[in-house]
Amino acid sequence: MVERQVPVGDEVVRLPGDPSPEPAVAGEPSVGESPGEGRWSERHLPELFARLRDGVAVVDLTGRFLEANPQLVQLLGYSEEELRELTLWDVTPERWQALESWILQNQVLRRGWSDPFEKEYRSKDGVVFPVEVTAYPLDDGAGQITGFWAFVRDISDRRRAEEGVQASEEMFRLLISATSDGILVAHPQSGQFVFGNQASCRLLRSSPGELRSLTLAEIVGPEDRPKLDAAVARLAAEADHALLDLLLRRRDGSTLPVDLSLSLVRLGETPYLLVSLRDTTERRKLALETQRAERLDAIGLLAGGIAHDFNNILMAILGRISLARLQADPAGSLAVLLGEAEQATFRARDLTQQLLTFASGGAPVRRPVAVDTLLRAELPVDRPGPGLQWRLLLPPGLWTVDVDQAQIAQVLRNLVQHVRQEAAGAGELVVAAANFECGPDAGLSLAPGRYVRVSFTDHGPGFSAERLARLFDPYYATQESGPGLGLAVAFSVLKKHDGLLHVESTPGVGSTFHLYLPAVVREVRGADRPVAGSPSGPRRVLLMDDDADVRKVASQLLVALGYEVLAAAEGEEALRRHQEARAEGRPCDVAILDLTVPGGLGGLGCARRLQEVDPSLPILVASGYSAAAVMAEPLSHGLAAVLMKPYRLAELRQVLQDVLGRPRAPAHPPAG
Repeated sequence: MVERQVPVGDEVVRLPGDPSPEPAVAGEPSVGESPGEGRWSERHLPELFARLRDGVAVVDLTGRFLEANPQLVQLLGYSEEELRELTLWDVTPERWQALESWILQNQVLRRGWSDPFEKEYRSKDGVVFPVEVTAYPLDDGAGQITGFWAFVRDISDRRRAEEGVQASEEMFRLLISATSDGILVAHPQSGQFVFGNQASCRLLRSSPGELRSLTLAEIVGPEDRPKLDAAVARLAAEADHALLDLLLRRRDGSTLPVDLSLSLVRLGETPYLLVSLRDTTERRKLALETQRAERLDAIGLLAGGIAHDFNNILMAILGRISLARLQADPAGSLAVLLGEAEQATFRARDLTQQLLTFASGGAPVRRPVAVDTLLRAELPVDRPGPGLQWRLLLPPGLWTVDVDQAQIAQVLRNLVQHVRQEAAGAGELVVAAANFECGPDAGLSLAPGRYVRVSFTDHGPGFSAERLARLFDPYYATQESGPGLGLAVAFSVLKKHDGLLHVESTPGVGSTFHLYLPAVVREVRGADRPVAGSPSGPRRVLLMDDDADVRKVASQLLVALGYEVLAAAEGEEALRRHQEARAEGRPCDVAILDLTVPGGLGGLGCARRLQEVDPSLPILVASGYSAAAVMAEPLSHGLAAVLMKPYRLAELRQVLQDVLGRPRAPAHPPAG
């Protein structure tokens, strides 16, 4: 090994460790020799250059091009003659010149080669493109450095691919950062998190540093560990995905319902667990409300059937009590006993009315109502009771609501009773009303639109998760003193108003009940019926009821009021009796039809056929199990009024006076 000295400008660079020149083999020219046919390089470089896929240049120590292969010529866009008039610096943008000069002098000349380095070249037409360059020294065979070899590779395609990858990685990073789902990456064996996006930190209520100190097992409760361990085991064995519904344990000790998705992925050669967390609080809330509504619908089917039969029994009892009171001395003890029996029957009737709230019928008769007037009338703000302080917050500009005032008044009374029980007789009860515009993303089981929200807030003990899930079940006890139908009735009434009763509660802090009442979008108006004149002689009533006992007592009540009764057990019989009365020339003045007749023509079907032959006949329907559209809006079905069973003698008298006091158009002459 000998030391070579290479002059570079005014400096002499020592190249230690270079091999000494080997003696030439006899018959072969050495580098630098000039055999008879010329220099070896002149004979062989063109062939060598032409075989290389990369551009190759030979430059002297000043950077001037001495040789260039066809690939480099094509790459730079110059002819060979033009290129020999140029230097490296002519095809290199200024910002790269110092780098290339440093590499040639400090890497190539000092150690004999350069590491591949990336830079840019500029072609003849001004296009700048990326290249990768590797340089080696060129000597004259006697140890004297005369220039450099430069191997030039166009990396435009590679650079575009890298930029595409970078763009994809940036987009992926932005998507991971922007998504509301928590995204985590964990080791499959230890479960240690190595990555978590911003959403995962928010869901777990931890900082990025705290998150990386957690394991997958630590973010779920002990009750969910078995199914999590089983899912991870399945991933390792055969499954490629697992979805779990569980409670997330957060850093502050609270829990959050989530969908936890698991996948086994490979990043390079290393397997990892990809974990996705999605908050399911709103979904669970909507599911709970749906289940509650379905449960109440099922109860309603049973309650409606019971109420129908029970009301018929009460009708028979209440009717006879009314008849007995007519014969009793108003000042005697018997009248007092009958009055008490009547009141007890009313309480039984009120219970059946609450049962009917769950049934599919009984739609509210809705009218525009001012919220402030309704609240001031029904809430005991001026009579709060011992230890209770009521605060009513009614901002100006509240929208008018479209409700059945009697039903919503009952809801308010039920809530007042419940809140009093929960507040244990002490504290402040706040009732606040506000306009509420419900959008599609409100997270409530409400149709988009305008509502007035009335919120009842107490500072009682609040509800546990178990109590909250069953709070609106009929006869589910909240406090020991308060089981019953109150909240269940309130929930069902709001549902039938296309509104909502929703509760928020924190154990130890208190609860808030939110009533969402639909705001007015239409004016509800009644229709005036034609007025009828008074016929001569006793008025005739066509009475139809399938229950023989009800038919008997209702007939007795009508006779006691001075009416003549034509009774029938079902619709077809009622039509025959009506036709016979017309044929006699003494048509019926009014019809009272039972709405529900199992196995026969019911009241609504019978009414339609009566209207075809006698459009002026006032028709009432009576029922202990109401059909929504008919009982809520009788006028829209051509009916004069409705009677809810059981009814008293006074109620029957009043409704008949109201109906028959209207003038009646002349009836059609009897057929035949």
